[in-house]
Amino acid sequence: MQGPPSCSAEPPLCTGNRDAPNASPLGIYEASNVQTPFHGKVTQVDLNFPKQSSSTEVTYTQTVKGCLFVLDPPADPPNCLNPPGLLGPPMTFTGNFIDGTDNTGSVLIPVANPTNIMEKAIDNIFGKSIHWCPKQNHFVVKIGSSPAPYCVLTHVDTVYATVSPSADTSDGCPKKGDPCNPSDLDTCCSTTYPSSGLKCVSTPFKPPAIGSIYTCQ
Repeated sequence: MQGPPSCSAEPPLCTGNRDAPNASPLGIYEASNVQTPFHGKVTQVDLNFPKQSSSTEVTYTQTVKGCLFVLDPPADPPNCLNPPGLLGPPMTFTGNFIDGTDNTGSVLIPVANPTNIMEKAIDNIFGKSIHWCPKQNHFVVKIGSSPAPYCVLTHVDTVYATVSPSADTSDGCPKKGDPCNPSDLDTCCSTTYPSSGLKCVSTPFKPPAIGSIYTCQ
């Protein structure tokens, strides 16, 4: 669910050193309504760290939801080309921490050894602007020169719910046109009973935008 804006004009508190016990990221860290240097809006970004490690090398998965803007005719605020949804499939990266010793956290280089244009672009855009803050258990990312450039990715608590075996869970299935995650198992409920008959497919954006969005069709 999309939350309130995660960005502010002033840098948030960021303290701690990663050499302390359990001082590395673990789980999902999320930000909402993030400003970007591109012609689009990020309604939600998740970084998922499945394992906690004191090593400087770290593997994580990034999921981004949002939309691209209609450039012609221009509007203020800009209009989306499509309903906000997944901007491509989740991507897994291996990053690298640069640890400080002055109680100001660690810098996360998003891709330790970029091998393609996209990974090199990610490193060029974010550089050393992603900070891990062990004491606060959050990330702080400085994005461009917008009025609110400091964005916090907060830790998401995992909640487990007990469901009766006889309960009707059909309302949890998406409808046609809803965003979907192609890496999730049966994300469009095509194998449930009764089957939705939908598949998670990539639909290109309308020109002049470049890219696609995954929806149940």
